[in-house]
Amino acid sequence: MTKFKELLRSIGLTDSEVSVYSQLLEVKKATVSELMKRLSLHRPNIYEALLRLVKKGLVSNNSKDYHINDAEKLLDYIEVMRSELQDKKDLIANLLPEPIEEECKPKVSVFEGYKALKSVFEEMLRITDCNHCIGAWDYPYIMEWFFKNWHLRRVQEGFNDKMIFNESGRERGEELSKLPYSEVRFLDKHAHSPAAINVYANKVFIIIGSKTNPIGILIEDEGVSRDFLAYFNVLWENTTK
Repeated sequence: MTKFKELLRSIGLTDSEVSVYSQLLEVKKATVSELMKRLSLHRPNIYEALLRLVKKGLVSNNSKDYHINDAEKLLDYIEVMRSELQDKKDLIANLLPEPIEEECKPKVSVFEGYKALKSVFEEMLRITDCNHCIGAWDYPYIMEWFFKNWHLRRVQEGFNDKMIFNESGRERGEELSKLPYSEVRFLDKHAHSPAAINVYANKVFIIIGSKTNPIGILIEDEGVSRDFLAYFNVLWENTTK
């Protein structure tokens, strides 16, 4: 019975309502006076509890006697409570302000030295099949030994490399343009890209610094990648073969 009383409280019945309802469940029917003898409650408290139970449809009275309604009435009451809670939930949801979505910050990583840069280009081959490069290196260029092999492997894998060279890199650019899956264009001689910018998948890899100790900045963000790709396409349309 103790567990049953706890459940009655959990569906919103007060302590006095629980006591009266549980007692009626045990004795089947009783008057207010009889309930007062059985319960440690004052007459007004019992009477008020009975009125509330009658209003909830859980108890009925015949003359002076009160008795429990069918068990189905208790289940009906629980269903009504559930429905009312759902309505209140919907109302509160409509009144609450829209949650402010935190803008996802781009993930930024810094790579120093040849070995670190190499790891990014190896990843590039694994996760995508196309790279867009602005400011590709001319002769002499860093990691020459690595990139000769890298270009051969990307051709074998059908990886397309679209490259925009500075005019000073025409010799190397024309050499690479002879490879399959390679598209090359050149900036006007008055234009110059101070960094090598690679746009692939949802990432942008910017390589800056000296050719003996390069530094790479990798930005991982869909929006940033999309913006740089749009920038690449504008340059591409305004360059020469």
